[in-house]
Amino acid sequence: MKKITLEQWEKEYITGPVKQFDQKYTMGRRDAWDETMWERMRDLPALPPVRDEDGWRLSNWAMRIGPRSIAAKLAFLNFPRPNGEYEDIMKVYGIEPPRMSPPEGARLDIDEPAELTEYIKKAAVHFGANLVGIAPLDRRWIYSHSYNVNTKTHKALDISEEFKYVIVMAYGSGYETRKYYPTYINTWSVMGQRQILGSSFLTSVIKCLGFQTIDSSFDDIGLAIPQAMQAGLGQLGRHSMLITPRFGANLRLGQIITDMPLIPDRPVDLGITEFCNACKKCAKTCPSQSISHESRSTEPITISNVDNELKWQFNAEKCHINLYGYKRPCEICISVCPFTKPDTAFHRTARWFVDHARQADPLYVKLDTLLGYGKPRKADNFLEEWHPRPYDF
Repeated sequence: MKKITLEQWEKEYITGPVKQFDQKYTMGRRDAWDETMWERMRDLPALPPVRDEDGWRLSNWAMRIGPRSIAAKLAFLNFPRPNGEYEDIMKVYGIEPPRMSPPEGARLDIDEPAELTEYIKKAAVHFGANLVGIAPLDRRWIYSHSYNVNTKTHKALDISEEFKYVIVMAYGSGYETRKYYPTYINTWSVMGQRQILGSSFLTSVIKCLGFQTIDSSFDDIGLAIPQAMQAGLGQLGRHSMLITPRFGANLRLGQIITDMPLIPDRPVDLGITEFCNACKKCAKTCPSQSISHESRSTEPITISNVDNELKWQFNAEKCHINLYGYKRPCEICISVCPFTKPDTAFHRTARWFVDHARQADPLYVKLDTLLGYGKPRKADNFLEEWHPRPYDF
């Protein structure tokens, strides 16, 4: 793994001026206003949520839906947010956001940026993060406008110049259930819920130290992946997700913007771009063909793509229709990605070769296939095969 400068990172991924993206045009917000998407999804033959088939039974469905049902409630834990997305709901229920600050007369006992950085990183891990990085706040990745799905209001997003840094945390997920695709089992995860709680805990700690924070648990402040790359957590994959050395793309990102003086990390080069050029497994297995088979490009293909970023262009509309029109849980791209592997000595060695002997990438792709990785596993004997491990906090 080679650390690079922000200037080198810029040359790898940015080809021209990048305008701040409007949150209204993210796929998660377009559901609330984009009539063209409603038309395309109106008459699609949605699959029944539960059916008599291994991996799709009620017990499989419940494990997917259960953790997701609490996510919106957890979002209320962290305030304030500049776009006011949840404040209107809180007012209805008479909920007051907590006011956190140091006790009167208390003095911060850690005042060096290097010490504060070490403290914050260790606190983030203590609260459940698997990976932590820090980057200077690049305002190109902050949304130009927010869109409130509850009130349908669209307004400029203003982040004070006092905020200088972003703390990016990654929460990894288990490997074993990823093999059972395409079923509900493949999409079981609590990494999103861990991320929301971890961000909430760390945000509260920073406030108690006397600094300001803005939490982005639901990607409601800005684009997570470029910030994560600048913070040194990984590189962009063909499937438009962050690939990290330890978890591949099998993770959830959270960001906290703060005015706390911190020491930034540097971006990294893991050989992901070269490997993804040779691989294409995610593109070949994508049921909606949302993932590009072509070379990287700067040309957006939908209104949900950003200009002047050199990357494999992802068709978020096709992916969204597959997920929510046909109601087919997916995440197959994560399952088949050669970087979605357990963190063993064998796989760490394989990653070392991908990084240090990049000319052999086509061979590594063939070996990954020959060894049987990325093939779906039948769920007919899942309960006997499933040995979950508790998260170690």
